[in-house]
Amino acid sequence: MLFVTHDSELCQANSVALPATDWAEADSTITNKDKRVQRRHAALAPPGQSLPAWQLAVRLGRKLGATIDYDGARAVFADLGAHVGALGRADFGEDRPPVLLRFAHSRG
Repeated sequence: MLFVTHDSELCQANSVALPATDWAEADSTITNKDKRVQRRHAALAPPGQSLPAWQLAVRLGRKLGATIDYDGARAVFADLGAHVGALGRADFGEDRPPVLLRFAHSRG
């Protein structure tokens, strides 16, 4: 089984592929090379039926009998922080509305 963000040979070779959002399509965090947790806000709407990987994992877990219940990326981050020592000091950050970027002489 594979969570995939786009169609590829690897996707075609698997018997089960679940459509995951790409990094720009989901609220998430990353840990940079300096071990600092950085918040990322979704910049694009996810295409088709794709979902954030955490939602795919929750749905799959429920089908397999697990009692996983998260209502968003913030809840996943909080649970992870409760179980991973160093991450427990990090903050998920505030929610922000999408930003429309306009460039000089653009029509956007």
